[in-house]
Amino acid sequence: IKGKGLEELLAAFGALSRNHPDASLTIAGDGPLTDVLTKMIAERKLEDRVKLAGFVEDVSSLYATHHCLVFPSHLEGLSGVLIESMLHHLPILASDIPMNCEIITHGKTGYIFPVRNEPGIREAMEWFMAHPEAAASMSEAAYHQALERFDIEHVAQQHESFLKVCLERFRSS
Repeated sequence: IKGKGLEELLAAFGALSRNHPDASLTIAGDGPLTDVLTKMIAERKLEDRVKLAGFVEDVSSLYATHHCLVFPSHLEGLSGVLIESMLHHLPILASDIPMNCEIITHGKTGYIFPVRNEPGIREAMEWFMAHPEAAASMSEAAYHQALERFDIEHVAQQHESFLKVCLERFRSS
């Protein structure tokens, strides 16, 4: 959909690909922009470098075969994609919307770029390609943060503890 920032991502990747002929991009998901994106890919002559994967049932296989996640959304709730990427040790480049910044800390657990900003997306991808060690270090920090903050077992324990406290207060009142 329009708010996912995919048009800016494609434009940024088109510019990046001039200096990085081996770079490739996979866009997962289906939606009303498929025709627009297909046209943009053809106009930029990127058919051999950009794949529109459509709906992907086994997202883990994408994480395992790709080098980073670029997440240019304009608006999100708490993003499961970011958390999944963190748990798969995938470096993350994400837009600076509030919910992304709630999960990712620029320079520590990922790279944050300005929302709706094609040059910013391109700069983030260029940074990633020039700094693989720093990106790997950030993805490791993100992995540990995800385990601490978002692991389902940990979250369930926190909810259970909270509910017990609430129940005790209710009973004592």
